[in-house]
Amino acid sequence: MLSELYYEGKCSDKRHRYQPDIVKRYKRRIDTLNDASCIEAEMLINMQTRYNMQAARKDSRLMARLSEIRRVAAML
Repeated sequence: MLSELYYEGKCSDKRHRYQPDIVKRYKRRIDTLNDASCIEAEMLINMQTRYNMQAARKDSRLMARLSEIRRVAAML
């Protein structure tokens, strides 16, 4: 269905009918995403890693487990 919208500008399915303006905006957003795919993967990975670390620091259960692991590792 989405590929039909992008390439043909309409759907063969009667359930999914959209105004031409909506289809045009959809095509524009897809083109924008295609253009954005040139972004360096390393930058996106670094952004995701920073977010994951920030989320992990807020999780008190995870921090307690890490503290326990550090304590056990110090005994070895």
